[in-house]
Amino acid sequence: HQSIVRRNAFIRNHTIGRNHSFGGAIAIASVADVHVERNLIQGNISGAGGGVIIGNPPQGKGKTIVVNNIIAGNIAEERGGAINCGANAYFIGVNNTIVGNKARSSGGGINMAGSSSTADVFNNIIWDNHPDQITSFGTLRATNNFVQHGLAGRNNTDLDPEFLPDDSLFRLSPGSPCIGTATDTLLLFGTAVPAP
Repeated sequence: HQSIVRRNAFIRNHTIGRNHSFGGAIAIASVADVHVERNLIQGNISGAGGGVIIGNPPQGKGKTIVVNNIIAGNIAEERGGAINCGANAYFIGVNNTIVGNKARSSGGGINMAGSSSTADVFNNIIWDNHPDQITSFGTLRATNNFVQHGLAGRNNTDLDPEFLPDDSLFRLSPGSPCIGTATDTLLLFGTAVPAP
C-alpha cells in the first residue's frame, strides 16, 4: 500500500502544540510508503519539520519519497526547517528545491534526528537555509546535489544555482550551472530507480 500527496499548495500553515508541534504543512507517520510529489510547500511554521515531518515508523517499515517539490521559506522553532526525519525514518529526496528555510537549532534544510534514520538525496538544490543546509545524525547518502557550502558524497557541488531574481518559484536563470546536470536514475540497493 502507498499514499500519494500530489500537486498541492501548502502555504502559511501553522501547527501549535502545548509542548511540541510537528509538520507545518505535512506530517507523515505511516508504515506504508508515502509519495510527496510536485507540491509547493512554502511559509509554514511548526516546532519540528516546518515544512514536512517524517515520523518514527517501526524499523524497516515504510519509506517517504519526496520528489519535484518546492520547499521554501518554512520555519521550525526547534529543528528541520524544511524536512525533519525522526528515528527509523527512511527518506528519499529527488529533484527538490529546498531554499530559504530556517530552524532554531539544527537542520535548516533537512534534519535527520535519529541515528537510525536514513536518507538518499539526489538531484536537489539545497540553498540559503539557516543555520545550516543539512544536519545528519543518521545515514546520509548524497549524490548530484547543489548544496550551499558543499556536502560530502558523489558529484555534489556548492556552485550557486543562479535563480531568477525575485522569483518566488525559484526558477533557474538561463546560465544556471544546474541546467543539464541532473541524472535520470538513482541506484538504490542494486535497483535503478527513475528520477523523473
